[in-house]
Amino acid sequence: MSGGYTNNPEWTGDGSYGFYVRMNDLANNETDEFTWYYAAGSIADIDDIISEVAQAAGSVQDITCTEATYNATSSQNGIGYYAVVPSNATPPTAAQVKAGVSYSGGTVVDSGSEPMVADQQESFAITGLSSQTSYKVYFVIEDGSQQFSDVIDASFTTTTIPTANVSASGPLTFCVGESVTLTTAAGDGLSYLWSNGATTLQNVVTTAGDYSVTITNTCGDVSTSGVTTVTVLTTPDATITASGATTFCNGGDVTFTVPTTTGATYQWFKNNVAISGATSTSYTASTSGDYTVNVSNGGVCTGISTETVNAVVPPAVSIDPSTSTIDFGDTVTSVSYT
Repeated sequence: MSGGYTNNPEWTGDGSYGFYVRMNDLANNETDEFTWYYAAGSIADIDDIISEVAQAAGSVQDITCTEATYNATSSQNGIGYYAVVPSNATPPTAAQVKAGVSYSGGTVVDSGSEPMVADQQESFAITGLSSQTSYKVYFVIEDGSQQFSDVIDASFTTTTIPTANVSASGPLTFCVGESVTLTTAAGDGLSYLWSNGATTLQNVVTTAGDYSVTITNTCGDVSTSGVTTVTVLTTPDATITASGATTFCNGGDVTFTVPTTTGATYQWFKNNVAISGATSTSYTASTSGDYTVNVSNGGVCTGISTETVNAVVPPAVSIDPSTSTIDFGDTVTSVSYT
């Protein structure tokens, strides 16, 4: 405030005096009149003096794509004025809010007024908004003595649409017979359309392919995700073929073979213990035990088969020459052995 003004109130008696000055919002180098409020009484009475000037409160509710509701109250009877401007606009003065038209530094999107009854809520319907846009609503009360309350404001953003990001419940590469659940952003009033035709928030995928989702809100705004690639692998064939009998005399052997699978790795086991160096499609077994092969496709899918080998030790045969005599030309029909 430049310059100065002196007001000499007339004191009428001993006691304490409280003063309250009310000045409307001013831009740089702008002038305006303001009003002094003063009354005799104790210092505590200053609150009562201030309460004689209207005080406003309000909030934005029921926000949609193009509309909202401003609910306001006033401590005094008067007229409530509102003006809605983009969130980055220069704040308007009380007089500019009342005027309800665009001003230097702000384009008024919507404005209006309604009579206010002290301590009763009044609702102001805000229209003409754009979706996914941030605004500020400014509000002021003008009381019966044509004095303005403080200008109050509230920020709000019209209905937005979430980014259609996609998350997965597990690995995107898995074996036939398994699945992964793809999930996108949730929200009220949203509809979904996945590239495979699913229309739910979550999409359970069992087949290979490229998946994306488009989200639409009630305003018609659209958000489309990027592509999520799902790979489904076939479990390698681990069927064991034996080259001969799996039961044989000690000193014999049998060769086990599994089909060749491109890109697969192999590991043979005996009695569940990995056999060092046995990492090809075949293995020759010469001792008794359970032989297992694991055929792995990229470490994701594994085929497993097991075969059992019985290597039999032949019995020892003995003839006691002291008790057995065989003449030339005799036929032996039985031999005892131990």
